[in-house]
Amino acid sequence: MRKYAVLTMDVVGSRGFESARLLSVLHRCIDDVNDKFSRDVAVRFSIVLGDTIQGVCSRVRRAYDIFQWFEELLWLEGKSILRKPVYVRCGMGIGGIVDISRPAGEQTGEAFSFASEALDKIKGCKDSSCVSIVASNRELSEFISAAFGIAQALKNGWSKRMREVVLLAREAKSQTQVANKLGLTRGDVKKILVRAGYKRLREFERQVARILPLI
Repeated sequence: MRKYAVLTMDVVGSRGFESARLLSVLHRCIDDVNDKFSRDVAVRFSIVLGDTIQGVCSRVRRAYDIFQWFEELLWLEGKSILRKPVYVRCGMGIGGIVDISRPAGEQTGEAFSFASEALDKIKGCKDSSCVSIVASNRELSEFISAAFGIAQALKNGWSKRMREVVLLAREAKSQTQVANKLGLTRGDVKKILVRAGYKRLREFERQVARILPLI
């Protein structure tokens, strides 16, 4: 059976936001993710219940990239529009789906069960975004989840400016293009990326992308 990656996310401390404004920010970020990763998504991301967001990734290797993009964009959108960052917990489940052609909300399979289990593992996460993964290889899943936590700890120290620079750098823009977009010099951008540990983070993400389809 073909493997898919189900991402189930909920907003940390959603009651601390005005509901309509939070939903507006969530929809903006969801639309952006669906457009940017349209080739990688089998079932488009949507709000399935309250503040719970779910989507299905057809290219398993791209699952962590999707979470990273959504998490970073949501942080910035929250900071800009709601005056404080929005954090998410993400449960990632990798496995089979019984019938991917069925409408969203009617699909079943181990990938959905694994995603729910992964999300339960991080219910206690309250002060930052976090991600956990469950797949049939439990030992490797736990190891990768722990590595995710280390990468997230690095990002927790980023400033708003660092996040802006990193998000633009993720779009494969040159440092000069990033600088022009943000009104910085190329040297400023380079220094910010170094302080953010961006090169090491991207290498980690590339290694994760290679491993995910194998578990």
